[in-house]
Amino acid sequence: MVRKIAITAIAILLSVLLVFVIVRYSRNLLQQGEQDTISGAQTEITTGLVATDPTSTSAIIPDNTTVPETKPQATEILPTQETTEPPKNENVVAPTTPHVPPTQPAAQELPQWKQMYIGQATVWRTRYDHFALVYIDGDDIPELYMYGNNQSELCAYRSDTVNPQKKVLISQRMNGMGGGNYHKMSGKFLNVYAEDGYLAMYVYELTDIFRQTFYGREDKSINPPAYYIGSYTGAVSEEEFKNTVNQYIDTTKTEFLHQNALTLDAFVEYVKNF
Repeated sequence: MVRKIAITAIAILLSVLLVFVIVRYSRNLLQQGEQDTISGAQTEITTGLVATDPTSTSAIIPDNTTVPETKPQATEILPTQETTEPPKNENVVAPTTPHVPPTQPAAQELPQWKQMYIGQATVWRTRYDHFALVYIDGDDIPELYMYGNNQSELCAYRSDTVNPQKKVLISQRMNGMGGGNYHKMSGKFLNVYAEDGYLAMYVYELTDIFRQTFYGREDKSINPPAYYIGSYTGAVSEEEFKNTVNQYIDTTKTEFLHQNALTLDAFVEYVKNF
């Protein structure tokens, strides 16, 4: 009986010891597994990083590095994004260009003959106080007539005789304030003025130059008046004198050169808008 009890006690002790050994072994296995898991995780983390040495100028680049996909820019359209057009407004009216009124052309945009006439009148404003545009010859460009202080002058826009590509003003000085007449568009004009008790008469012709074609005088200090042509070799009759003059210019068709004359400021504006 005692022996049976002893055997039973020994069996119980062995069972307890076996259970203790099994539990201890199982606990060691679990701890070893956790350490292996942590070590593996640390290894993955370590191998996924680029190790740099602060004292080194080079970096260690791990193998099989996965480059993350870059996100599209904000202006790019994703493949899954639908594009829609803005609604059309059928009643939209196209803007119209505002009307800009024409401006007065600048001085440098004026034709050359206008610039030269304005400049000539401005230069001689102290000698002449009235200016006009007249058509002496038959072209489209008028001539410049200036008068004042008992004298007058005609200017024409012409090509230079030496250099035809260059434009110049030629002029003819006359005596008598406003004492000029012209046969319009014929190229001929007449200058009549009082001189030393008799009436002097000059006829000029305008071509490429000004050319005097006739000179005569009418002496009314005596009765009957005497008429002279050219070199004054002798008096001629009034009829002969007038017939001779009319051979050079038709006095029945002459007009006063000064009839449309203007002061300088008014003339400048007139030329700009001519």
